Amino acid sequence: MKKFFLHIFFTVSVFAAVFTSCEVDKVKYSETPQKTVIIGKVESVGINQRIPTLMTWLYGINLGKQSQDLDENGEFRFEFELYHPTDIRINAGGTLFSVIAHPGDSIRVTIGANRSLTFSGDRSATNQVIAKYGNAARTLHNTHWGMFEQILEQKNAEKYKSFVDSIYQVQYSFAESFVAEEKPNAEASKWILTQSREMYQELLQEYAFAYGLESTPDYYYKSLEKYFPTTEEDFLNGYLVERLRAVYMFLGVRSKIQNDMQENREHAVLEKIVETISNDFLRQMILINMVNQEYFENGNIEIYSNNQAFFDKHISVPFLRKFIQEKYNETKQKLSMLPEELSSEILKRLENTSADSIMKTILETNKGSVIYIDFWGTWCGPCLTAMREAEPFVKRLKNDVIFVYLCIDSGKEDWEKTSKVMGISEHNYFLNAKQSSDMRTAFEIQGIPFYMLIDKNGTIVNKGNNLRIFDGVVYNKIVELTSK
Repeated sequence: MKKFFLHIFFTVSVFAAVFTSCEVDKVKYSETPQKTVIIGKVESVGINQRIPTLMTWLYGINLGKQSQDLDENGEFRFEFELYHPTDIRINAGGTLFSVIAHPGDSIRVTIGANRSLTFSGDRSATNQVIAKYGNAARTLHNTHWGMFEQILEQKNAEKYKSFVDSIYQVQYSFAESFVAEEKPNAEASKWILTQSREMYQELLQEYAFAYGLESTPDYYYKSLEKYFPTTEEDFLNGYLVERLRAVYMFLGVRSKIQNDMQENREHAVLEKIVETISNDFLRQMILINMVNQEYFENGNIEIYSNNQAFFDKHISVPFLRKFIQEKYNETKQKLSMLPEELSSEILKRLENTSADSIMKTILETNKGSVIYIDFWGTWCGPCLTAMREAEPFVKRLKNDVIFVYLCIDSGKEDWEKTSKVMGISEHNYFLNAKQSSDMRTAFEIQGIPFYMLIDKNGTIVNKGNNLRIFDGVVYNKIVELTSK
């Protein structure tokens, strides 16, 4: 069993979930965001040439990833808007770490040769102590990863759940001891104690990844309900809230709406979510995530325009209405372009980048064929699960469609080993860190698995996280393209 079942950037998952049993305090929010700045310096650039990236959240809604090259001095600068205090995920200088930021903050971090973190500016004391916790917890974290695979291989759901529960108790106790010893401020203490739950949430879904949802007991996802946000401060761990929704959605909800989604019964999906979720604010966030991730990103804006009265009724928070309206307008503008124009615009973003030659090779080598591209990573459990589910459909279409696999954000040795395990040989490309970053930016890839469908003329017909070949609508679209 490989460790690739889990990774921090499993953003390709559906970022929606159902909150059924909690009473949530009234959440405060600002209708006007403030510009926030994080400036960083990598003292020894040679330790890792990975492009610095940053991820932000809006009350648990993934606002996407920014990437930026280091300048000649090894520095990077990220500017973004915040509505409320939240943690930010940064990957730079070979180090993945979290930063707590408030709207309007100016934060500076120096990444030393030994990957040490030194903060100055706003919230420096808070961020220094959570960096210390991250380093202290990493050894314990890695030890537990080495243990879970052995338990998982026994294929005993109850025993595995008991093991995961025990892991959480150990990690929470570790976090409590750290807080008692270091005595950080209230905000840092809250973040540390909540963050200790990260592995628990992720490990629960590993059983479903390995043996399927049908083999996973309902109490797996129901045990997550007690961790749903109950105060505004709970949203400080934006990444964790997002992941909680994603895991809960995967384990307990998606099967309830899957048939409606595949049959394009969009309104039925929306109504089912409203019926299930009792808390108003959380229901609005979930509807927003569902529409943006499942539909807008796949070029479907009719779900919003055809159900305007529904959204007017159920989305009342001003900044959420603004968010979804802007996403709708943005998607509508893209769709108004001719397919050839939009495809040309997308491919133009790759020009003069490190990934340009790879895409040109794919298009030129397979000219006159329908091309289906799968962007994946060795560490991405959902990527590998989807590959297995796609196998019978790939076999049916292998004489009519070129299936291309682009491995991003992964190590080369892991790519070679995983490719052999998965049986991927032809049209299989490895992208280094720079190429992965350029490809993500050009194609607006927020998470993987991510797919792209190209017709015989080399035109990008569709792209998105949910363009899965085993989806009936997608499969029929591919068959239609092969006959043209």
